[in-house]
Formats: sequence, C-alpha cells, structure tokens
Amino acid sequence: MFTVELGVPFNSVAWVVGAAGTLLLSYKSYKNWQKNQDPFSKYLAWFGLVTGIGLAFLGIPPILSSDETWLRIPYLIGQDLVFLGFLVQARIVWWLYLHNKMSFGVPALVTAIPLLYASSQAWMGSMVDRQPDFVTFVQPREVTVILGATLLVLFVATGLFFLWQVRRQASALAKIKASVIGMTYVIIGLSVGGHNLFYGYGTTPLSTVFNLGFFIALIISLLMPKVTQQEHQVQLKSGQPS
Repeated sequence: MFTVELGVPFNSVAWVVGAAGTLLLSYKSYKNWQKNQDPFSKYLAWFGLVTGIGLAFLGIPPILSSDETWLRIPYLIGQDLVFLGFLVQARIVWWLYLHNKMSFGVPALVTAIPLLYASSQAWMGSMVDRQPDFVTFVQPREVTVILGATLLVLFVATGLFFLWQVRRQASALAKIKASVIGMTYVIIGLSVGGHNLFYGYGTTPLSTVFNLGFFIALIISLLMPKVTQQEHQVQLKSGQPS
C-alpha cells in the first residue's frame, strides 16, 4: 500500500539535489553544443539528462512513501537509468582519452556487459530499507562491486580531465566552473564508488554530506554568469568524431 511518510531521508534529498545539478549540466551542455557543435558537449548533455532522471527516480519516491516493496520498483528503474548514464560516460572517457587510439566498440562492450549483468542481478535480489532519516538500497555483492568499479574508473577519469583544464582557463570564473565540475566528478566517484566497491553500499550519512555539498556547488557554479567564447570552460583536444 502506498503511504506518505513525514520523515525525509537525508540521502534522498541529496539525490534530488544531484538530479537538479545534472539536469542543469545537461541543459548548459546542450546549449553549448548548439553553439559550437563539439562532441564533448553533446555527450555531456546526454549524460546529464539520463543520469538526472535516474537520480530523480532514486531520490523522490522515498520522500513520498515509506512502502519498501513499492519503493523497490522506482529504485531499480532509476538505477538502470544511472547505468545507461554510465555508458554515456564511457563515451565521454573514450572521447577524452582514447578516440585517436581505438573505436568506441571496445569500451562500450567492456562497460555494457558488466552493467547488464549487474542490472539483472539487482532486479532479482535487491531490497530497500527505508528509515525515517535514511534509505539504504541493499543489493547483491556482485552488483555493488560492478557499480563501484565503474564509478571509480569513469567518474574519476572525467573529473581529472576537468581539473587538468583549470590551468588553461583565462578567467577566474572559468577556472571555478572547471574546478567544481571536476571535483564533483572525483568526489562522487571516490565516495559512492568506493563505498560500493569496498563496503557493499553506496552512501553513509557522512559521505552524503560531502555529496550534497558538491551537488550544491555544482548548481551554483553552473548558474554563475556565462563566460565569454575566449574563456570557454573546457578546451578540447583536436579531432571531432561523429
């Protein structure tokens, strides 16, 4: 039975804020792609859209309901959307580091096959533990290992790229934007990815505080005044794959 619960899980709030941040990142990247037609912005827009919707599925239902049986369904849908976002993220990492060395087919298979397996195992063996102030998604160990390893590799690699670009920026505003986006990627990769990989769960109250802080910083940085064309926040390598 669908019931309304007054208590709001803290990590659900963090995921909702994260959804807002990634959807805003998607919108900003889409507008930049419309202007410059660069593949990086296109991939980042798709990543933000899919991941933002997935995070909304993870965060909003536990705020509205305490029914753990019902919550399992939107959680699994949200996680599958996040997994799809990981595949887009693999495309981003390929573009940043590997597009001159190999086709996307290899990293696509390396990413997709474990995620498909993890998704199937999650649908068969996951459960939700919804407490008044925190919600925990309990999953088979192989799912958390795959989820953690994928987050660590893809998010940290992308975050390091953004941080490396900071020194190339012409203005303080562009440096701030690249720094915040890069640190958000790295912190989420290390925090959520590390907890899944080594401990078998995604977040703790303490790690949620850090995640929420960086999600808020991401939103603030994306809402800052627009940088000029000469101060564009990310300078990409040459080469434009289709």
